[in-house]
Amino acid sequence: MAQPKNIQDELAAALREFAAMQREHASLVAEGRLQTLAEWTGRRERAFVRLQQCLELFDPASLDGKSETAAQLMKIMAEIRDDERVLIMQVRNQRGKIKEKLRTLRRGKTVLKGYSMNHGAGPKPRYLSSKA
Repeated sequence: MAQPKNIQDELAAALREFAAMQREHASLVAEGRLQTLAEWTGRRERAFVRLQQCLELFDPASLDGKSETAAQLMKIMAEIRDDERVLIMQVRNQRGKIKEKLRTLRRGKTVLKGYSMNHGAGPKPRYLSSKA
């Protein structure tokens, strides 16, 4: 049974869109611009849903392994796999940087407590009474 060409085209378009989004996220991670992380997660989830829908409709048996479309799809999927590996490494590096910054901030907070006038002292009275 022949599969409509538009499903193949839609799958290729979904793969290209995901690859472009992946490259955009990698460049933002490399720059350290993580402010819209929640938005990224939503975009990735929507892209995954679209890819899943396309893959459910797509019949790989409709392609012979030597066709131009099969080669194109394999190339895009290889790019996505390679880009995902790069993105994972960048995220791990960024996570390490953030953990180190948190350690430094916590160390600074401890040092500031050491310089406090009340360090080690009991609680202060909240008000002064003439009866005491």
